[in-house]
Amino acid sequence: MFILGIMLLLTLAFAATAKAGALGQGVVIDEDRLNIRSGPGTEYSIVGSLYYGNIVELEDENDGWYFVSRRGAGRGWCSAKLILAIEPIRSYGHINAPDSNMRGGPSKDSSLLGVFANGEEVYVSGHVSGWYRVQRSSGQWGWVFDGYVNL
Repeated sequence: MFILGIMLLLTLAFAATAKAGALGQGVVIDEDRLNIRSGPGTEYSIVGSLYYGNIVELEDENDGWYFVSRRGAGRGWCSAKLILAIEPIRSYGHINAPDSNMRGGPSKDSSLLGVFANGEEVYVSGHVSGWYRVQRSSGQWGWVFDGYVNL
């Protein structure tokens, strides 16, 4: 059983790495709409939009701009000031606080998606500024304060 668990973890880590952008993933922290532009600067045309909490693939960086891609939103350049790079973790953990909130983004002010039970197991895929990106056994993705998770 232990070997099966290790194999599953390695498969998940490989799949996540294979689909991640060259620089990894990032999360949009712009509270309004973040413009995707045709080039790395505000003088370039807008080709799409992203919203708070959207996860993007970071393909390249150029002088304070990320080249990003997101299924359904397209590809292009966004200000790096409005996207936080996600530190990959790829681990399982348990919630260690009763009635912990699951949020739509890495902030206590972001939308409430649900409440965790104390001891609930979660898959942790990354870390940003004191927050873990987690997945519940139901498949739902969200964010939880990192002090509420034991890895």
